[in-house]
Amino acid sequence: MGQNYAQAGEREEAERILQETLALHAQGSIGAMPVGVTYAGLGETDLAFEWLRRAVQERGGTVVYLKVYGRTHLRDLTSDPRYDELLRLVGFED
Repeated sequence: MGQNYAQAGEREEAERILQETLALHAQGSIGAMPVGVTYAGLGETDLAFEWLRRAVQERGGTVVYLKVYGRTHLRDLTSDPRYDELLRLVGFED
């Protein structure tokens, strides 16, 4: 949801949802992927990659969507070499 708000220009709402998402991650209720996707939507590229890498390290189930998200939620990150590195870490072949 945070990523959707960010892309719609609703930055304040996206940041509010991001804070909730960070709190849920700290409690162990959700993985790191939603945090990374929200940071990507907010244009915080370095933080997005930090959290996406964490999602891969956590081996959360949603990392299997990393390639699909590259066509949707993470489209702005796909030109960055770090994105290809994440795909390789997950096991996607070129």
